[in-house]
Amino acid sequence: MAAPVPTGIPVSVHWHRAALGTDEALRRHLADDLTPLPGADLRIGHLCPRCGGSDHGRPWARAGERTIAVSAARAGGYLVTAAGLPPVPRIGVDIERADAAPIDPTLVLHRDESGQDVLQVWVAKEAILKMLGVGLSVPMPSIRVADFSVHDLPAPAGLLARVCVNSPPRRQCDLVEPGVEEVAQRPSADLLCQ
Repeated sequence: MAAPVPTGIPVSVHWHRAALGTDEALRRHLADDLTPLPGADLRIGHLCPRCGGSDHGRPWARAGERTIAVSAARAGGYLVTAAGLPPVPRIGVDIERADAAPIDPTLVLHRDESGQDVLQVWVAKEAILKMLGVGLSVPMPSIRVADFSVHDLPAPAGLLARVCVNSPPRRQCDLVEPGVEEVAQRPSADLLCQ
């Protein structure tokens, strides 16, 4: 089922039952939302940035020669898929159960984020790390949610959901990891962290 996203964000989000495979969920999602590409050969797969494996890792999608930014997450019996509609080059989505076990704030919060809800920041940072394509290989305290375009998503009861989209540069953040360029992002008006 398609879900509404905040106005002005070129993103499409669909919710599925978790039993559905990620590739099939993305195929259905893109078939529903990418009608401007009729007849394009839709290819979906995965690529692990660490080992190069194609049976796991970050999902990808192509329609003909066009790359489509996609992301997926599972929690609480649901699978959420997100697709960045052109011109979004990268996207990350995450969901977590609102009743998830407590998380040590020192594993999540940047020094500028003290006092914020740890689970909400966790969900935002997972979406950011997925958008960057680095997963949990980057320590969460090394990034600030306010440096990225992160948006709340409507979610089924008991779940928290956030999406992060690439956006034009505003300032350089202090995330520099092997294989990852310095990241420049613009915060949106409705950031998770104020």
